[in-house]
Amino acid sequence: MKSQRDWKALVVSHARATGANDLPRHTIDELAAHLEDIYSEALTAGQSEADAFRAAESVLAESAAMLPMVPRPRTRQPEARPANEASVRGGITGVAGDIRFAWRQWRRSPSFAAVAILTLGLGAGAATAIFSIVDSVLLRPLPFREPDRLVTIWETNAEKGLPKERLSPVNFMDYRATQTAFSDAAGWWRPEINLAEPGLEPVRVSTIETSANLFQLLGVSPQLGPGFPQGGPFNSRELIAVISDRLWRQRYSGDPSIVGKTIEVNDGPYTIVGVMPAKFNFPDDVDLWLRLNWDFTQHSRGAHFTEAVARLQPGISVEQAARDLGQVSARLGEQAPTTNRGWLARPVPLLDDMLGYYRPALIVLLGAVGLVLLTACLNVAGLLLARATARAREMAVRAALGASRARLVRQMLLESLLLAAVGTAAGAVAALAMLKVAIVVLPASVPRLAQTTVDVRLLVFALAVVAGTALVFGLIPALVTAGANASEALKDGTRTSTGIRGR
Repeated sequence: MKSQRDWKALVVSHARATGANDLPRHTIDELAAHLEDIYSEALTAGQSEADAFRAAESVLAESAAMLPMVPRPRTRQPEARPANEASVRGGITGVAGDIRFAWRQWRRSPSFAAVAILTLGLGAGAATAIFSIVDSVLLRPLPFREPDRLVTIWETNAEKGLPKERLSPVNFMDYRATQTAFSDAAGWWRPEINLAEPGLEPVRVSTIETSANLFQLLGVSPQLGPGFPQGGPFNSRELIAVISDRLWRQRYSGDPSIVGKTIEVNDGPYTIVGVMPAKFNFPDDVDLWLRLNWDFTQHSRGAHFTEAVARLQPGISVEQAARDLGQVSARLGEQAPTTNRGWLARPVPLLDDMLGYYRPALIVLLGAVGLVLLTACLNVAGLLLARATARAREMAVRAALGASRARLVRQMLLESLLLAAVGTAAGAVAALAMLKVAIVVLPASVPRLAQTTVDVRLLVFALAVVAGTALVFGLIPALVTAGANASEALKDGTRTSTGIRGR
């Protein structure tokens, strides 16, 4: 539909209102053609004539709104002249106007804003959630004293095809005596335990019966009570127990006087001597630690049901400890060939043992989420570049009306800053939500998974990446577009936009 409106008269009237009384004729012609294109496109889209005219008219209105004052080429201000009202309006008020204009741009293109913000939020959120899990599970040191010196001990038997087997308790005592490798070692086994106190429902509890030196070896003390006696015998007939913070709060309502009370363990009374700190459940989600009440040496070497953790001597590596244990294993194989031939003890760093096959799986997951973050950044970059291309003629209109290059760049920079800020907020919210989902979905046996929280350092890093993407790819097109010749950009507008898109 051909417009009957006088677009040139509208441009001239608007130019005079803004102080631009001497626009070149070819600029007036191109601006009028641009307004007519907007009007025609709005009619084609199904808008009424009044709405289409308002859409075209708003282009001129918004272009003038972002200008503090149209410069007059024939009047030159002295360099020492104080700041006038126009320069003041170009400061705080100008920025506020740019922000309002950016908001109007979002309302005009809600699909672009929604897709960009959603992409930024999901990319940063997913990356932060998985980074936090990997950091907590793989990278963060164990919460023990000198965790790098802690190793677990396992037995292997190649002839029987057993790559990782629990220890014989008698063998463990021989390994513990290897003073050249270990400064100390603690051992435990896993009995089937039920708590059945009067007035409370019976419950099965994850329990180990352990030597008294376990907590001292790890360097962790109870938050309540003395715990197991330090420096005492390896085992004792004394029926004492230490409970976890979780069991203390859930079953005993966080009773501050719990130490000294007795609990019924498999119909036997045990005295509580300590409550461990929150989130301490070593070796794996344990809630009840009973003191070892029998002698490990009074058993068969052929029974393998004992687990152990040891602390390396200062300056002793895992490889050196492995050689020492190999010598002990060889000696035991000669002394007790019936039960020990083919068995070899080996130390494994505690963190590596806890992670097991989860380490490669988490590394693969980390690589995958890194690709997700990269894809999100590339998608946002593509959106911003496409939007900048589509707005090339809009920038030309503003330049023709007197907007400086710095003014146009500032406007585009503010739009990118707002996009990055909202995307950053969406990313923070997405990270919290995705982390909760990941904790539920991933296997509960992943060590330290339940202790994972959103790491502020990682959140800042991921959000900086997406915010930087929004700024860089929003600003570069602004610099290019703002520096383009206004007349040429208008001629290469919606009618022949191939050249601009190619660039």
